[in-house]
Amino acid sequence: MISIEKKSFFRYENFMLVFMFIAFGLVFMDRFGLAMLFPMIAPDLKLSGAQMGMTMSILSLSWGVSSYLFATLSDIFGSKKKILVGAILVFSFATMGTGLASSIGLLFLMRAIMGVAEGPAIVLSQVSMMAASTPSRKGFNIGFVQSASHLMGTAVAAVIVLGSAQLFGWRGALNVLAIPGIIVGLILIVFMKEPIMDSASGAKKKPTKAEYAQVFKSGNFWLCVTMTLGMMAWWLTSNTFFALYLTKSNHFTPLQLGTFFTVYGLACFSSNILVPFLSDKIGRKPACIMATFCCVLSTIVMLTVHSFNILVPLMGIILVIGAGGTPVFAAIIPGESVPKALVATAMGFIIMTGELVAGTTVPVLAGFFSDKYGLSMTMWFAFGGAVLQFIPSLFLKETLPSKIKKTQQTNQVESAKA
Repeated sequence: MISIEKKSFFRYENFMLVFMFIAFGLVFMDRFGLAMLFPMIAPDLKLSGAQMGMTMSILSLSWGVSSYLFATLSDIFGSKKKILVGAILVFSFATMGTGLASSIGLLFLMRAIMGVAEGPAIVLSQVSMMAASTPSRKGFNIGFVQSASHLMGTAVAAVIVLGSAQLFGWRGALNVLAIPGIIVGLILIVFMKEPIMDSASGAKKKPTKAEYAQVFKSGNFWLCVTMTLGMMAWWLTSNTFFALYLTKSNHFTPLQLGTFFTVYGLACFSSNILVPFLSDKIGRKPACIMATFCCVLSTIVMLTVHSFNILVPLMGIILVIGAGGTPVFAAIIPGESVPKALVATAMGFIIMTGELVAGTTVPVLAGFFSDKYGLSMTMWFAFGGAVLQFIPSLFLKETLPSKIKKTQQTNQVESAKA
């Protein structure tokens, strides 16, 4: 266990911030690193566009079921640390196993195992960070952790995955990806504390049936579910087919492709810090509206701009805002809208729905239609997902505690005057 003075920079909150950031990032390096290798894997294993979509969809299916199942179990039994650490180790070894796949069947199997482990890793890393966060830093901390999905999942992954693939082939690149996760898992075994969401009492609390009912009666909860469906459709389709779309339709060279992914990853990384930080200042709802609208703009740019010199900087500018809504509507707002004892369950259900409904179907459908009508269809699917994010954001109820308190005080003053 770590015992550090609370006022020190090296306090437990910042330890968790660093290692949850790394753990979250490794999940997406492993998940989307495969998509970056599709140009090498596809001819080796003779994969069609639909089959490439299926490799992502199978992972989404197992990811979705396990995220809700293990999140709920962690709320009931209070064993978040054990599940999180075990999940990190399992998905790391599954990444190694993916590199050993010699057929499409084995590839599907390894991706399914990886999804089972990565589902709870995503939920519990965020819940663990929320439990360790001071109230004034909650938005920033969650955003910073989720930003790893872009910095490590795209920008860093583009360098490590594509660089390793050039040296060791696509199989060797997946082995390289697995090593950091094993190291992080071992560190957390020693130093991580069991997360406790009911920080006011400092004790674990088992949820009641009434609290379960409150989760599914929340309007914000269902709006966040819908927005996550759109996010999954946009993000998974984009990350699955960006490499093929840009190399075949826009004729990007490997160097240009690597540059695009680096800029894309850095922009999304910045956005996942900036938008949640802004949500701590201006409110959760306006931050979501602003981010999801820019997300729609990004898909329009992908469909209409084909010049490398214009596309790359323009996408970078738009996505500095457009990619940062996910931490707010998939984690922070649900966490502030449901009972504390069921935050992991709520987040797990949101992720499960997004993965099962959008994650398992949209990449396959996008791949199928791209085989029949061209790769531009994949970007139209991404556009539809972006729109599905934006519209529900207009109907969210504000959950930022300081803004709610200020509104209540204003209403009291107005009532007193009346």
